[in-house]
Amino acid sequence: MIDTIIFDIGGVLCHATPIPLSDKWAERCGLNKAEFDQIVFNSPLYEAAASGKISGDAVWVDRNKRLKLSSNELNELRTDYRVVVWDSELLNFIETLKPDYKLGILSDATSGAREWISEWIDFDLFDEVLFSYEAGMVKPNPDIYRKILGMLGATAVNTLFIDDRPYNVQAALDLGMSSFEFTTTAETIKKIQQYLQK
Repeated sequence: MIDTIIFDIGGVLCHATPIPLSDKWAERCGLNKAEFDQIVFNSPLYEAAASGKISGDAVWVDRNKRLKLSSNELNELRTDYRVVVWDSELLNFIETLKPDYKLGILSDATSGAREWISEWIDFDLFDEVLFSYEAGMVKPNPDIYRKILGMLGATAVNTLFIDDRPYNVQAALDLGMSSFEFTTTAETIKKIQQYLQK
């Protein structure tokens, strides 16, 4: 019987904007869209920052070595980078679960994420929130799942985990949790309801 539900943030509780970041910034940086996306979304330093080994600022310093933006432009890009569409329908559904279930967040992120995300999500809705930079490790490391389970006082067999990446879902399944990959909001709500009826 499921008594605990843990959610990822990016790709689950929030989604990319309809207009890609590269549409606004690639040409401005003198790059094509693929080159821009490679620099911004595939930084070789991201995992170190998400593990808390370096700051999120250090990742942006590294990105800007290739983007070559002014300080003001870089700050503007960083602001645009954080613009996402919050899934209000899913968050409203989660609110209906709070009286009966333990709720958690487990998300890979770099330093500062808790502060800016708290502007959009009421963390009081969740019993525990754990970011990878705080844990010192990223998904799919099984220890980060064990850490959030311990924080929640939950057991794997009674926990449902929702993420948008198949390998993170598989890691949860390997630990004995129930888990599935986010596709759409409607399908996710339907699947959660099905798991809770078992």
